[in-house]
Amino acid sequence: MRIHKLIEQWQFALKYEAAQLKKNGGAKYRLQKGTCVHRIKNTRYFTCITNGELPLPDGASVMIEINGESFQALIISNTRGEILLSITDVIMESFKEAWISSETWQLLLELSKRLEEAKEDKHKRSKIQHLMKPSKETNHPVEKIKNNIHELYLRTKYNPSTFIWGPPGTGKTYTLARLAARKLVKGKRVLILSHSNAALDVLMEEITRYLIAKKKWKDGKVLRYGMPGSDVLKKYPFLSSMKWTEECYPEINRDHFSIPADQTPSAIKTEFKEKEKGLVKDARMIGSTLSKAAADPAIYLESFDLVIIDEASMAYVPQLAFASTLGKRIAVCGDFMQLPPVAISKHPMTTKWLQEDIFHHAGVASSLDKKKEVHPQLFMLKEQRRMHPAISSFTNRHVYQNQVFDHPSTIESRASIVEKAPFPNAAAIFLNMDTASQYGGREGSSFSRFHLFSALAAVQLMMNAKSDGLQSIGFISPYRAQAKLVQTFIDHIFEGEEEGLSSATVHKFQGSEKDMILFDLVDTDSHSTAGRLLTNENSLRMVNVAVTRSRGKFIALGNDRFIKRKFNEQQPVRKMASHYSEEGRFEDIRGVSYQSTNKRLIWMDGQQWAGIVKDIQRAEKEIVISIQHPNMLGSKIWDELSNKGASIKIRIITPDSRMTPLTTYQEVETDYQIPFIIIDRKVIWSGGALTEKSILPFARLWSKDAVRTFIEMMDLHKCKVKIIKAASVRKGWKKRISLQEYLATWDTCPFCGGRRNTILEGSGRVLFSCLSCSEERYLTIKQLELYLNHAAMTCPEGHTDLYAEKNGRHLEIKCRVCKEKNNIPSIYY
Repeated sequence: MRIHKLIEQWQFALKYEAAQLKKNGGAKYRLQKGTCVHRIKNTRYFTCITNGELPLPDGASVMIEINGESFQALIISNTRGEILLSITDVIMESFKEAWISSETWQLLLELSKRLEEAKEDKHKRSKIQHLMKPSKETNHPVEKIKNNIHELYLRTKYNPSTFIWGPPGTGKTYTLARLAARKLVKGKRVLILSHSNAALDVLMEEITRYLIAKKKWKDGKVLRYGMPGSDVLKKYPFLSSMKWTEECYPEINRDHFSIPADQTPSAIKTEFKEKEKGLVKDARMIGSTLSKAAADPAIYLESFDLVIIDEASMAYVPQLAFASTLGKRIAVCGDFMQLPPVAISKHPMTTKWLQEDIFHHAGVASSLDKKKEVHPQLFMLKEQRRMHPAISSFTNRHVYQNQVFDHPSTIESRASIVEKAPFPNAAAIFLNMDTASQYGGREGSSFSRFHLFSALAAVQLMMNAKSDGLQSIGFISPYRAQAKLVQTFIDHIFEGEEEGLSSATVHKFQGSEKDMILFDLVDTDSHSTAGRLLTNENSLRMVNVAVTRSRGKFIALGNDRFIKRKFNEQQPVRKMASHYSEEGRFEDIRGVSYQSTNKRLIWMDGQQWAGIVKDIQRAEKEIVISIQHPNMLGSKIWDELSNKGASIKIRIITPDSRMTPLTTYQEVETDYQIPFIIIDRKVIWSGGALTEKSILPFARLWSKDAVRTFIEMMDLHKCKVKIIKAASVRKGWKKRISLQEYLATWDTCPFCGGRRNTILEGSGRVLFSCLSCSEERYLTIKQLELYLNHAAMTCPEGHTDLYAEKNGRHLEIKCRVCKEKNNIPSIYY
């Protein structure tokens, strides 16, 4: 395809995506605890806490509303619960709360303009051609190669385009830093680009450290254009173009200059930016994000000897095509077995050009088949030093097909992490969550999945690790709702001690690493089906990213029984669970050390209701109870609720509120999802005897903010309530034995003779599941009627003439005499 035609397709995709972003741009996001960390003229830089991760890219222009006033702002960095942004014309030093709305589509339109300019320039079109259709022949002298870095130096000297494939832990940052530094020392002008500020900061910091160590550093010759992260700024202040401008032009530094009457703050800002751009132009190495490069003439009007792009597999192909026009040579580094770029619009052109990486489009992605010849322009880093071999064994074998090897030092270098809690002396653990199968729900607004009990258990595992000396811990989930929930728990349980702890989706964690990683699959029986995020075409990449973020301890949380039922043996999640169960360490959620070391999260005996009873007695305003069937709550609970009378609001969520043994209560008009009890919107109870298998401990979480987040996720604040005032407590359906107890006698699979379980799904259907052959069958009408006869069941009026019938996919029980009817969950326990 001709380059003209390619560019037109890219422009269409960019404009289509921009239109979709603009359409969705009305969404607002809450910021908390804004603190000014830097200021230049009338612009202040604030770090803020976010409620989970925000779907906004670095470099996005946003509007921020503080105390009813609106200001223009720019996102500098957006990573896992914290955001750094610059705000114009604001004079405050801090704020408690603010709201931002984005204009991210503008960055895509700027990129489209740069591509239009390239379309009219034959030299730029030629550079794009070399990127998209790299030559099958290399020009560098192979016989002169001394080592990996020297080979890359030669490749980028003689070939227009070089592709570097760097699997996790193989030293991409180390290699690129030394390549860039050697080019600089040889007098070349180098541009370093990345899709995110975080990845760019890591690489620029490594380059700076290397140059200083080699005594080749000169102030002003290497500049990070824009605002680096606070850690980098503290270590190397003159790496920042803004700090270097302040140093070179103290007369326009706000700290030392009074604005003359004839000049406005806007004029001073313009003068400062012009000075900064002049210093950037004089620099020999510049670091910038791809978005900023396309929008700022200080970058896109310049020319470089070599353009190096880090984390290229996460960048849009049109971004990389534009970047190739800025230099004589380009080096593209990334891993096409990690997650591809993300676009929100659904159009064939955006899917093609904004949701697949450059390695595949350029035809250099290896098939990982050793029999197939690797593209000549592709260079692979093969030795990983990040992960303990027990962790990397899965990705080495199932993702990289044994083409990546562990450095011999990885066992010894990670031993101090492996020996720590939780699960001392184990590096790779699969933690089975099948006994907490009823705690999976969906966020009301987005339908993103979450798992309340696994979120609480994950925080407890973090507490165990932290108390044993681990400080770098990450929680990863495929689902935004779960990541948000855990981040909220971290913020308020570890308040003041949360440094080093973070929670985010897999996409947000790409490019970072931690000593310990918790990877929560979330999917469980109450979700009924496996989520698309775990089964789609990118699921192998997602699992790869999650596993490879860990240095010394990796814990996968998942429902082993559900995985075996819902995932086939070739799907990545099933492979990962099987691999770590067999070659790592298989543990059950009941085996976790539930030590209450923090007053905000307390664990108690799952058979004892005393703690809940005390909280009910202390309740002042409201109690919300969500339970699959009222019979599951102990009589002490209902007695205490009755004693409260009309003094507080008692709100009930249950599939069958008719069986609620209260004369006055409020029925919440929402579908039942998971069991919990909320007291005065500041305490939430989970686990224990709230589930059918009361073998889990009770968890008591005390945090107004965490409970508020949970209520918002469940959309409980939007639900209508119906006040129920019964003259007396309604009579119930009587039975000699529960359906669960009756079906427990049918524990032999008729197909293989193995043991099988019965599961009450969130939908209300009863499933027979064989543990041996995985054969599954739902409860039938005939089987239900056998139970009715065996249990000698009577309706509330005492009639015994009962029968079963189907209502859609569900079974119901009806009385032929009085026409009363009942559902399965009501008789299951």
